[in-house]
Amino acid sequence: GIPMYGRISDFFSLRRVFSVALLLFAAGSLVCALAPSLPVLVVGRVVQGTGAAAIPALSVVAVTRVMPPGERGSAVGLMASGGGVGIAAGPVLGGAVGQIWGWSGLFWITTVLALALVPGVLYALPDGAPRDGSEVSHHTERGFAGEGRFDLPGGALLGLGVGLFLFGITQGQVAGFASFSSWGSLSGAALAASLLVWRTVSAVHPFVPPTLFENRGYVAAVVVAFLSMFANVSALVLVPLLVVAAHGLSTGAAGLVLTPGGVAVAILSPVAGRLSDRMGARLPVLAGLAVMGLSTLFLSTFAAG
Repeated sequence: GIPMYGRISDFFSLRRVFSVALLLFAAGSLVCALAPSLPVLVVGRVVQGTGAAAIPALSVVAVTRVMPPGERGSAVGLMASGGGVGIAAGPVLGGAVGQIWGWSGLFWITTVLALALVPGVLYALPDGAPRDGSEVSHHTERGFAGEGRFDLPGGALLGLGVGLFLFGITQGQVAGFASFSSWGSLSGAALAASLLVWRTVSAVHPFVPPTLFENRGYVAAVVVAFLSMFANVSALVLVPLLVVAAHGLSTGAAGLVLTPGGVAVAILSPVAGRLSDRMGARLPVLAGLAVMGLSTLFLSTFAAG
């Protein structure tokens, strides 16, 4: 969903795409809040996730469209700070809401919040397709963003490949990798990936422009982002399990363990953004990766007790 929204924003109005995504998120939250059974709840979560996928992609796109180059780092830092506040406060507030109003109360709150954001998006974000503006009109290479038609088959292959891969890994953990649901899904993911490569090199305007991979800085940024997010999300998932299994903490206390990390993100993200505006991104990124490496080494070596 994230790359799909990013590519759609190259062709359609950012204001409208973001608004539609928020309405999808609100609709999914409403279905979850009213769900009478587990299958309906799952359907609601799928719809909710379809809308939520727009937030990380279109938030960064909005910064590049609205903010001047010298202020974009600070703006992205503030957005990351908001995410840090959510990480720090989410487990506490979520637990409190769940105890007071039940699990459906969480979905009622997200429904209201998503609907409340729509007027702000309509007011603040620019309208009009970017391919008609100066942001992309100077790109004339084959297959670059903003040219030609939207490659729906390429986007579908990308989504299908990722979805089958994740489903295959999950089924491998549940039923074993020798099960048909696992190896069949992984085989389908490999086939979809192969077809995506063929589509990328053969289509006039592919979903993934080949010119992106000629930029070494972009490729390096994608690799670093993938590895750093892999480590970060793994810690968010595994650290609560670690403190419960190895140290005997309760579920609520395990959620509080994540609070210092969220506070650090909230405080340091704006600082890192301002530094990137002044001195470039290289030094802040290297410093952040070094700290992440040391912290994950500490967790893997000493935190198990």
